[in-house]
Amino acid sequence: MSSTSTDTYDQVGIRESLADSIWDVSPEEVPFSSNCAKVSVDNTYFEWQTDSLASVSATTAVEGADASFAPAAATTRVGNYTEIITKTAITSGTLEATDRAGRAKEMAYQIVKRAKEIKRDFEHHLVGVNNARAAGNATTARETASYSCWANSNASTAGTAGTGDGTTAAVDGTQRAFTETLLGAVIDSCFINGGNRHHHGCTV
Repeated sequence: MSSTSTDTYDQVGIRESLADSIWDVSPEEVPFSSNCAKVSVDNTYFEWQTDSLASVSATTAVEGADASFAPAAATTRVGNYTEIITKTAITSGTLEATDRAGRAKEMAYQIVKRAKEIKRDFEHHLVGVNNARAAGNATTARETASYSCWANSNASTAGTAGTGDGTTAAVDGTQRAFTETLLGAVIDSCFINGGNRHHHGCTV
C-alpha cells in the first residue's frame, strides 16, 4: 500500500456503527407460573374448594341386601392472599427527544423491560422462596403463600412439609442425596393425590 494513500486511520469523520437493536441476555423463562391456571379475583383474599374421592373399597354387595347410606364428606375450603409487585420507570423529555439506537420510544422500552422483570419476580415469589401467606396491614405488605407451603401430600422432604393450606411454611431438613426411589415415591403420590390435573404439583 502506498504511504500516500488515505485510509481509515487518518480520518475523523467516519460514523460509528451501532446496531439498531438491543440484545437482552438475561434469562426470562418462567415455567412454573406459565403452566399455572389463571383466574381473576375480586378481593385481596381469595378462596377455592378442593375435594377427593373416597378410598378404594374391595367390598362387594350381597344380592337383595338393603343399601346403607353415609353422609357425603364436605369439600375443603382453602385460600390465599394476593400480593403487589411493583417496578418503576422514568425518563426525561430530553431523553425522549434524542435519537436512540434499538428503540423508538425510551419509556415504551422501559415499560416492556419492567414487565419482564415483574414476571421473573412473580416466578421467584412462587418457587424461589418459602413464605406462608400473610394478610399484611397498613405498614406490612401482603404475601402470597409460595408453592412450598402447599406441597404437603405430594412432597418428600427431610424436614417438615408445609401444612398444605398456605398457612405454614416448610421447614428445611438435612440435605440428602437425590435417588430414583425418592422420585418414584413422589410421582406415585402425585398421581394418587390428583397430580394428573393441571393445578397440582410435586416436590422432592
